[in-house]
Amino acid sequence: MNKIMKKSIIFLTIFFLGFLLTSYHFFKKSVSAQISCPSNTTYGDTWATLVGEIQSNGGDPNITAWFEWGTSSFNLSNTTPPQSLYVSNPPKRFCDQISGLQPCQTYYYRAASSNSGGTNYGQTYSFKTQCMTSLQVSCHASPNPANVNQPVTFYANVSGGTGVYSYNWSGACSGTSSSCTRTFSQPGTYSVTLTVTSGNQTQSASCSVTVNQPVTPPVVITLPPISTL
Repeated sequence: MNKIMKKSIIFLTIFFLGFLLTSYHFFKKSVSAQISCPSNTTYGDTWATLVGEIQSNGGDPNITAWFEWGTSSFNLSNTTPPQSLYVSNPPKRFCDQISGLQPCQTYYYRAASSNSGGTNYGQTYSFKTQCMTSLQVSCHASPNPANVNQPVTFYANVSGGTGVYSYNWSGACSGTSSSCTRTFSQPGTYSVTLTVTSGNQTQSASCSVTVNQPVTPPVVITLPPISTL
């Protein structure tokens, strides 16, 4: 093999490796660009989306970023999974969602990043999760009392929670709507149990109806006079 061929092979090998490396960085950059983050940290009652920003790559665009968080600014013991970012043109935003938080609780968090030059941390901020009101559940029957074979409707009375509810009736009436209707063929007292779920809260309540045999007018007849013939 002559020298010219050897040089050609070396050149092609270097060119191919350079092409693979460039394609790899472009792929990483493209994947990172697909992640859409809000402009600032957002939160609800049991979740939060933490947002940070790489403002400088420090001369090495291969960056690992994550968040540290907790219920005390002195003990950020929780961390999000590390994200591998290729930041050739900062600034670049990154984010991650945490869940399972407690309503009405203050949480602290900070962004962190590292490259071949070391690790750096952002400022520590805090937020207070939204306070979920207590779920209140009761029910009632109408009409009450009712007569045999008269339609009776059980109604749910619900407040609090998230404002979105799922219903489950059991016992003397079954269904999954906010009301449940049926008739009863025998006198007696009939009870139902209503279970309502809203967010991560579930409450139950019971109510009953008294069913009576309807009272009918008395039977009366008119007797004819005694014949005198």
